Amino acid sequence: MKNSLLSSSPIRLALLASALAVSSVLAGPDIPNGNMIEGEETPFGWSKPWQSKEDAAEPAKLTLDKEEFVSEPASLKLTSNSETGQVSTQLVVTESPEGTVAAETFTVSGQVKFSGNSTGIAVVAITGLGPDWKQTFRKDLTSARNAGSKWTSFSTPVTLPDGLKRVLIEVSIVEGEGTVWVDDLKTED
Repeated sequence: MKNSLLSSSPIRLALLASALAVSSVLAGPDIPNGNMIEGEETPFGWSKPWQSKEDAAEPAKLTLDKEEFVSEPASLKLTSNSETGQVSTQLVVTESPEGTVAAETFTVSGQVKFSGNSTGIAVVAITGLGPDWKQTFRKDLTSARNAGSKWTSFSTPVTLPDGLKRVLIEVSIVEGEGTVWVDDLKTED
């Protein structure tokens, strides 16, 4: 009987489960709701927008945009009416309140689109908080200026250091009015 050991269903299932477990570890932490499929008015899991200054006619607004997206059903949409301040929203990717997140290397990819005034810049970044819950790691994944309001892809390698308690994805608009859309966030090895 050729391959009798591997032809046994329980052993095949165990090998498949092991292979899937290893591939998910090598792919980096999953980005929850990276395709913006969860949520009603706002994307599930994303924080209420933070705004650095109160100079805006209206506060920053975070919505789930069901009309402008790369992949159905929606994209994240963050709007700033501040000409000089910064607005941002964050999503917890992984955390370890009792210990620390292991160091690992992976790639974060996604789609971004920005429409705004000439001074505004949209930034997508990955950040990490240390044991004291202060930011100890940050890497910009992409930045976008008003480029004719076209979707652009990004794919950025990331190496997380040891000792982080929480890892977040942050979407910001810096120094200008505008709207940023983000979609299809994911990690890969």
